[in-house]
This record gives sequence, structure tokens and C-alpha cells, in this order.
Amino acid sequence: MPERPRRCFNSYRPDDDRETQPRAVERDYRYRHVRSVSNGAVDKHRASRSQSPRPRNNRHQVGGTPTPDPERTKLLNLLKDLDETGEINLTIPHSPSPGGPGTKNGPRPRLHSWIAPELLKNVGEVAAQMASCDKELQEMWKYHKEEFERIRNNANRISQCMEELMENLEALTSAMHRSFDSIEVQQQHAADSAHAVHNALRTALRETLIGQLLSHERIVPRSTCGNFVPRR
Repeated sequence: MPERPRRCFNSYRPDDDRETQPRAVERDYRYRHVRSVSNGAVDKHRASRSQSPRPRNNRHQVGGTPTPDPERTKLLNLLKDLDETGEINLTIPHSPSPGGPGTKNGPRPRLHSWIAPELLKNVGEVAAQMASCDKELQEMWKYHKEEFERIRNNANRISQCMEELMENLEALTSAMHRSFDSIEVQQQHAADSAHAVHNALRTALRETLIGQLLSHERIVPRSTCGNFVPRR
């Protein structure tokens, strides 16, 4: 069996006879105004769609029950907690009446006319507390800034004193090294002098001893020698 050639989506088919074949029934939304098309196919399709269980959101339908929004319910509960009576006193007019508040000829609505007085009082107290806290924070920031400046100045002064102390210590160390060098030179000179004196004394003592020995030999009688010669 010969292999069937592959066809591309954009390839031209010579046996394409779509134009010669009768056009098929279009989709149902193009025949909304027709009650029956192609043996009631559209009506059957609509009946199947109406019978299928499909979740519908009837929030925007007239007379339907709106779908509860959890975020909206949460906000409403928060607003109820703000009021002691458990009711919402925020009434904002959506369409102002002619000559009433919010119109061209009438006065503009104020915020306290829409909000409960207790809520305004609480907001005022909270605002006063925030203002006092802000003032305290400003004072604390000023105090801490002054303390930081003082500590930084003390640290700079201590660092400068330490630098001066290190310079003085280096100068004293160099002076001590010079003193040690001079002391070593003096010690060496003293040792040389002592050695020279010792040599001189040794030489003088040797000469003295030699002289005494010579004089002793001169005064000793030579009777023991057998030839006594008296000293002249």
C-alpha cells in the first residue's frame, strides 16, 4: 500500500472542493432570530444548554439574591464595631436634591454631617494622642541628637589626647634610647679607664717589688759565700 503523503496546513490541495459542497449549518448564535434551522438543531442545542446545571451569578439580576462578599462583610463588621449602638451612621447622599447640600446653589456637605459625633470624638482624641506622641518623639530625637554630638565631641577629644600621648611616648622612648646609648659609652669609657689604672698600678707595683728585691740583695751579708767583702 503506497504511503500517504503528508499535508501541511498551508498547502494547496488540488482536490479541494469546499466551494462545490453545500455550506454547513453555521453556529447557533448566528441564527438567534430563526426558530428552527436544520431540523431543529438550534432548538435542541438551546434546550440542552438550559437543562445543564451551570452555576450562575445572579448578583446583577433584578430580584435575585446577591452573592455574599466576605471582604465586604468584614468591612461592614469593622464599621459596626466602631459605633457603640451597632449601627452604621455613615450616610453619604449619592444624588443631592436641588437646592440641597452639594449642589450649586446649596451649601457643601461637611464631614461631620456624615460621620457620627462619637466617632469624630474618638478620631480627635487619637489625633491629639498622635500629636503628643509626635512632640515627644521630636523632643527625644533632639535630646538624643545632642547626646550623640556630645559623645562624638568627647570621642574626638579623647582621640586627640591619645595621639598627643603617643607622640610624647615616642619622644620619651627616643630620649631614653639616647640616654642608654650615652650610658653605654660612659660605661665603656669607665671600663677602659679602670683597665688602664689597673695596668698602671700593676706595673708600678712590679717595679716597686723589683726595686725592693734589688735593695735587699745589696744589704744581705755574703758571709755564707766565703768571700766577705764589706760595703764601702
